[in-house]
Amino acid sequence: DDDDDDDDDETDHHYDVIKCETNNLLHLVQTLNENGYETTQFENRWLVKDENNKVPLSDKESEEKLDKFLSSMEDDLDVTNVFHNATFVGGDDDGDDST
Repeated sequence: DDDDDDDDDETDHHYDVIKCETNNLLHLVQTLNENGYETTQFENRWLVKDENNKVPLSDKESEEKLDKFLSSMEDDLDVTNVFHNATFVGGDDDGDDST
């Protein structure tokens, strides 16, 4: 039953989420690796600082272009998350963007 021992090793992994300034990300990852920590994933993610920082899209053409772009991002296997600060305010509102 050596196979059972291998399965236990795989489930015993522990991970932590560490946040830092963008300009310190590479240094943080290098320091962790130099000190024996295994970094399996790191990413740069922009966080919204001001919820009132919205960009209104007031014409149908802009809304359609953004919608097409967002759809293309969903189809890209390399893209895992997409964030934007646009608000759809013009044209026919189908209710999908209302909260």
